[in-house]
Amino acid sequence: MQKNQMLNLLIKKILKAHKLKSHENIIVGITGYVASGKSRIASQLCEKLKISLINVIYLPFDYWINGDSLNSNTYAKRFYLKDFANALKSIKNNNFWMCPRYDLIKQKWFEKKLSEIQFESSKKFWQGRYFKKIKTCQQISDTQFGSGIYIDMDSKQPYTLVKPTSRTLYLIDGTLIAQNMIKHYYDLIIFVDCSWVNRVAGMIRRFNRKEVFSQTTLNLEEYTSFLIEEAKKYADKEIWDQKDKNMFLIKHFPDTISNFLDLYYLRQQIIKMPNLTKKYYISKKEINQVISQAEKNFLSLKKTELLSTLKDELLHLTESKHLLDINNIDRIFQNLNQILKM
Repeated sequence: MQKNQMLNLLIKKILKAHKLKSHENIIVGITGYVASGKSRIASQLCEKLKISLINVIYLPFDYWINGDSLNSNTYAKRFYLKDFANALKSIKNNNFWMCPRYDLIKQKWFEKKLSEIQFESSKKFWQGRYFKKIKTCQQISDTQFGSGIYIDMDSKQPYTLVKPTSRTLYLIDGTLIAQNMIKHYYDLIIFVDCSWVNRVAGMIRRFNRKEVFSQTTLNLEEYTSFLIEEAKKYADKEIWDQKDKNMFLIKHFPDTISNFLDLYYLRQQIIKMPNLTKKYYISKKEINQVISQAEKNFLSLKKTELLSTLKDELLHLTESKHLLDINNIDRIFQNLNQILKM
């Protein structure tokens, strides 16, 4: 089944759950490996669901990062998992909850200014802890779903107050969102699988297009090496351990011309710096195999509504090819033209 067909099937399942539970909040989780395409699928689902006039709140799991434990020896310890579980419980019970607000750059600002922060009289008690509201702060703004910034008086970390909702679809996108202790809160869980080559290309894309959750002082090689080592040592196993037969499995592959070109950029990096072969656990041969498979996938999209979108994207990229740092780009575009038969 093509990815677009799977997305349409997912929409039908979500709308059915929303109709059956007409007075409840619906929680849909999208889990899978780092750089597997979870956020793209979440974005596509959000866009399609909003057409159906459903109130959708998108929750990236990155908000629950524990900035003080990024060097822990397990992947799970790098998140506020207890807070996350309590948030899901509160959503299902139509209660308010507190969302942590991790952001590397803003966190540094916050730690410097903590002693100068002025509090309002408003405070909340949640899960055995007190949270005091701070006065308006431009450096830490509200989220699309939150109301005000509060400080956990125990940890001194910033949180957003999320007010109770009803008949709302919460779409949660992240790696460790489907642990055994919280799976029962979800109405549907999607597991996104993706080849290792495409994942590494995705990591590079994130860095080059500044799509990382927060800014970084690392260079490209340092950034990707960090993610790759983390995936190989900890994350991949812990993420895979969540998977079960009840999840809706999606196999993600490049479905845009830009993401297809990421593979050529990755191959170019490997050719320029052969030492990356070991660092990235990848070979030029493997990249060529994935490029060939991606071309076959594009051929399968020719009879779908995505064809015109791909043609438009290719036309725009061709017009700006001088901005692309990819060798033999003319030959690549000629091949794509032939595949799409423009």
